[in-house]
Amino acid sequence: MLSRAQALKLVDVHLAGSAVADHSIFVGDLMALLADLVRQDALLWQVTGYCHDLDILVTADTPSLHGPTAAQWLQGRLPPDALAAIAAHDHRSDIVAETALADGLKLADALAVFDLGVSRGVALQLRSSSAKVLVDRYLPPKPWLGTMIDGLSQSLGLSRLNLADCLDRLPRQR
Repeated sequence: MLSRAQALKLVDVHLAGSAVADHSIFVGDLMALLADLVRQDALLWQVTGYCHDLDILVTADTPSLHGPTAAQWLQGRLPPDALAAIAAHDHRSDIVAETALADGLKLADALAVFDLGVSRGVALQLRSSSAKVLVDRYLPPKPWLGTMIDGLSQSLGLSRLNLADCLDRLPRQR
């Protein structure tokens, strides 16, 4: 399996200091925090998060290939459940993976998009409001995001407080 350093090197090679690189690092670090909460392998979750968008720049014109391409690149370097999670993390691929790792990746990715789209103060309102309510109020261009966050957190047994506390432990994305 890739080490944390190897995964970060891949982010640097494929995403070269882009906003997507910052997003991928945020998702990976958030994944490690979520893994601890659900008693999963934090390193595996973190590395999976770091690598989930490695292909985004080369698949921009074919979004259905985003995820599956990165998973193919990572064959033999990550376990099958991590590859499946990466392949399925974007709904446009039409690939489904229903494991804790796959749900964790989709949740961390959605939380990262939410956190970037609103102020951190708004994101931390997850402590007292559902993601759906907050997204509807503060991020109306992405109405699906709140339902996704609420549903995935519920499937993993995570509370809104858990989500807000994880976000609060991470620096803001650039």
